[in-house]
Amino acid sequence: MAGTAPVTHRQTVLGWRRALALSWIAYLTYYFPRLAFAVAKLGLLGDPAAPLSRAAMGVLDGLFLTLYALGQFIWGAAGVRLGPRILVPAGLVLAAGAAGLMAKAQTLSIFLVAMTIQGIAQSTGWPVLCLDVVRRVPATARGTAFGVLSTSYVAGGLIAPPLLGWFAYSVFATWRAAFLVAAGVALCVAALYWFATSEHGASTESSLTVKQPAGRAMLAALRDRDVQVLALADFLAKPALYAIQFWGPVMAAEWLRQGPVVATFVAAAFSLAGLAAPVVAGILSDRQGRRRPVVITGLLLCAVLLLILPFIAQTAQVLAVALGFFAIGLAFYGSESLLTGVAAAERGAANSDASAAVGVVNGVGSLGAILGGMLPGYVHGPALFNGLAVACAGAALLLVIAGRHAQA
Repeated sequence: MAGTAPVTHRQTVLGWRRALALSWIAYLTYYFPRLAFAVAKLGLLGDPAAPLSRAAMGVLDGLFLTLYALGQFIWGAAGVRLGPRILVPAGLVLAAGAAGLMAKAQTLSIFLVAMTIQGIAQSTGWPVLCLDVVRRVPATARGTAFGVLSTSYVAGGLIAPPLLGWFAYSVFATWRAAFLVAAGVALCVAALYWFATSEHGASTESSLTVKQPAGRAMLAALRDRDVQVLALADFLAKPALYAIQFWGPVMAAEWLRQGPVVATFVAAAFSLAGLAAPVVAGILSDRQGRRRPVVITGLLLCAVLLLILPFIAQTAQVLAVALGFFAIGLAFYGSESLLTGVAAAERGAANSDASAAVGVVNGVGSLGAILGGMLPGYVHGPALFNGLAVACAGAALLLVIAGRHAQA
């Protein structure tokens, strides 16, 4: 019997690049149903028949983030066994169903049910996709690969809100269309991912097979000191991301006295910066062979910019506010992508399991993100941004102290 031809280096590189491309498309798509509610808020606030107040919207964001955080722990462990080919399409279909339910919602209780489903669905993607990448990509290229993967959620935050806003307010003239369009996109990509991965599904599942039970991998990640430090740092940093992502269009509309379409596009400048920042941060960390210095620098710069943004908002200039959002995104996304991606995954690969470690870091970080989703519903102006700035600076300080302690 003839032996199997050896896999060449070129085939290996093409293999992980193909897997990375599919992961990128899939995770970008998660952001359509995730951010549909942020876009719909503009219409809900102006709809006298809508069942939601501004405070209720903050509660719904908090509910979503709570379920999302808990789901990170669950799916981080389950991803060890199930793998991306099962979890990713299932998560997208579930997210589409939740978005469709919100499109038909007439009462607060229906919104609560739909947001619960959405939170569970959204947490299925990131840990298992990180696991796939860290096991396919060589260590010398992981920073760059995770930088590319991280641009998927940046691109999702950039593409989804303006596109959903355009369909909702310019094409269909109803906030409900934002949810329906998001559901359609998610269903299409779920099918695409399932069929595109069928050719190499066996190799994917093989790469995800581990001997230790999923629960044991999760416990090992929870007990790892470095994972704990990364998780706490992400807990402090995450509120800034979700405050701007979930409330950016509303902030821009209030500051600029502009309509929903303009406000949505202005807020999207935050995500625009992130298309380059994660890749640059990943390349720098690969060249240095260290992730921590890049993360610390980005967090400190983000803290300074958050303090400045309220003063920029007082100008009520569209370009100035857009540039303010852009600058914060440039500083934040590079450090965030390293925190929740390659640094956590590499630590998990060394001591427990990559998806479990990523699940812990992103899960704990998402608990902090609950504040980011809820606080803008209650706190406005400089007080909000001062708090976010202190949290980012605290995350940087924690990483500095932990790094010195490790060297001692």
